[in-house]
Amino acid sequence: MFIEEEYYDERFLEAQYSQKEVTSVRFYDCTFTKCDFSETVFKDCKFSGCTFENCNLS
Repeated sequence: MFIEEEYYDERFLEAQYSQKEVTSVRFYDCTFTKCDFSETVFKDCKFSGCTFENCNLS
């Protein structure tokens, strides 16, 4: 799903990304709405100024 190394001001809506591994991706001022990241592992990722609305981050 995340093919770029950096994302700026992006909006992610209802992304289904559970039980995945995300490595070395940086997100700046992004908005995540109703996204499912349950059991996802984020390695060496950065979230700066991001908003998570009704997301599953368990």
